[in-house]
Amino acid sequence: MGTLANFTIVCHEDEADAILSSMDSLVRSVEWELDPDGTGPVAMLANAGSAGVTPHLAHLLALADSLEGPCRGAFDPGIAPLIDLWGFSTGSPSLPAPAAIDSALQLCGMDRFEVSGDSIRALTPGASLDFGAVAPGYASDLACELAMRRGAQAALVEIGGEIRCEGAEWRIAIRNPRGDGFREVLEIEDGGVSTSGDYESFFIQEGVRYCHILVPSTGMPENGVASVTVLADRADIADAVSTALAVGGPELYRALPESLVRGAVFVLESDSGLVEVRCGDI
Repeated sequence: MGTLANFTIVCHEDEADAILSSMDSLVRSVEWELDPDGTGPVAMLANAGSAGVTPHLAHLLALADSLEGPCRGAFDPGIAPLIDLWGFSTGSPSLPAPAAIDSALQLCGMDRFEVSGDSIRALTPGASLDFGAVAPGYASDLACELAMRRGAQAALVEIGGEIRCEGAEWRIAIRNPRGDGFREVLEIEDGGVSTSGDYESFFIQEGVRYCHILVPSTGMPENGVASVTVLADRADIADAVSTALAVGGPELYRALPESLVRGAVFVLESDSGLVEVRCGDI
């Protein structure tokens, strides 16, 4: 997943090493399956046009399908060709030509794939998947739940800023998207927390900020949401929805089903500076 994983558990000292080792192994197995540049099923789909559907992949495909309507298409793992075009995944992003963006858009969308039984195939040559907007949250869920099943009294898993915690009152900081330090601290006992923003991976060209969060309908980076932090029951939901809300803003949040997430904190860019908008129970 191209990032760091941090595990914090509360348990008997004699059990700590075994629990942490099992969490590490689980996260590495998820990474192998979902890495678009590796040798697992997502990479095989991109390279060969078809692949087997593993349980992890099946879960995320079902999640993407369930969120398509509520998120109005703003969360779409089928935009891998656009991600590759912009170059954010390689660390050398640049502004593509409009014609190149239009060509990449023709390869994007979950409707470019067909799932039949335990296999998936690309209906359009060149179509591929990228679960970078949900895989860290999903892996955080699995690792945290595993720790609790193995006997931990409390656990917090953070992978690339996507957090799942249980069993204690945890203090989680929201980073300042335009400076050092953090804006505020959330206190939660259990749930998933995700922050998406335009400050982690971006470049500035001719005074315009281009970030890694792409709008599936246009192929261009989102503009106007400096960051959005989402609280949900699970980290995979928080991870995916925070990406969608970075694209759709507070207007999209107000259209979401009330049961989907608990709340969100937006930090919006405006002519007068940053403006905070809070939605729901957060």
